[in-house]
Amino acid sequence: MKIAGLVNDCNSLRDENHTLIEQVRTTSQCDVLIMIMAGHFMQSGEPSGIDKWQRTKLALEDGVDLVIELPYAYATSDRNEYAKAAIDLLIKADCNIMVFESEINNLEELQALADCSFNINNLIERPVSSTPFFNTYGLGLKAYYPHDILALAYLRALKSSSISACLIQALPININESIPSSIKQVAWNDYYPYLRLKLQTLNSSDLDLLYLISEGLIKHLVSQAKLYASYDEFIHHAIKKRYTKAKIQRALTHILTHTSHQDVLKLSKLDYLRVLGFNQIGQTYLKHLKSKKIKVVTRFNQIPLNYRQMELKASVAYAYALDEEKQNDLIQKEIEGPIIL
Repeated sequence: MKIAGLVNDCNSLRDENHTLIEQVRTTSQCDVLIMIMAGHFMQSGEPSGIDKWQRTKLALEDGVDLVIELPYAYATSDRNEYAKAAIDLLIKADCNIMVFESEINNLEELQALADCSFNINNLIERPVSSTPFFNTYGLGLKAYYPHDILALAYLRALKSSSISACLIQALPININESIPSSIKQVAWNDYYPYLRLKLQTLNSSDLDLLYLISEGLIKHLVSQAKLYASYDEFIHHAIKKRYTKAKIQRALTHILTHTSHQDVLKLSKLDYLRVLGFNQIGQTYLKHLKSKKIKVVTRFNQIPLNYRQMELKASVAYAYALDEEKQNDLIQKEIEGPIIL
């Protein structure tokens, strides 16, 4: 029985999601397709254009059998931690194949790169919309395509597992078409007035305690917040060689949710699978996992306390950008059961 795993957030155009899932099923010839999905905030530091429950429903409609949540602390961490946690969940979900996208689509070359000793978090992303594809990278290049960088992190994390890696071609995407404006609900512009207030009024000692935020970055963000009243101007001037857009946005996410270094350090070992949604095939597979004594969580109160508190804070923070009715609805969904297709 082939159990395929995919790490994706379904935070793009519907046609792109459908095509991706179709490619994964065709390439892997899997019996069950499991998706690991970030919650309301992405690894890029962006708030998701539409909430995780809508994205779960779309993923199931497009052919995923089971959607599992990547906890907030790992979904908004650096590439290494993001990849390690995602692979850990796929191992717990008893997957035997992982399919992921790659711009160069060359497993042998990516594996050779992954085996080299360098920090993946220091790699610079090559813009996918402005640079033509190359047949090879070569070790001398300093910029890499975004899917390939994550592929390197996945391959390192897979090294100690029995899961086989499988690549599919990642196609260039127009970054301006991530989500149609008709359904986009939130963006950093919605949070910036509040974030700007926090940056200018909180003591630097309080900000220094927050997750993934250095003293230098805090001083930089505070100085930019004082100068610029709009988010677009703020982020444009805040980006430096040392501080990438993703790094800044992840910092803003942790400021928004007030997640500290200690909050993350106190987390227990990730030993559960939180189910966001499933179809009939997924439901049958969940019974298989439970029979193997895998800790499957379908109710909010089953999530370990520290993780539960973090997820609730993330949902409350995300809901800040919505009107009151939608805020209440989203928080209510957080404590209800999964989406069933």
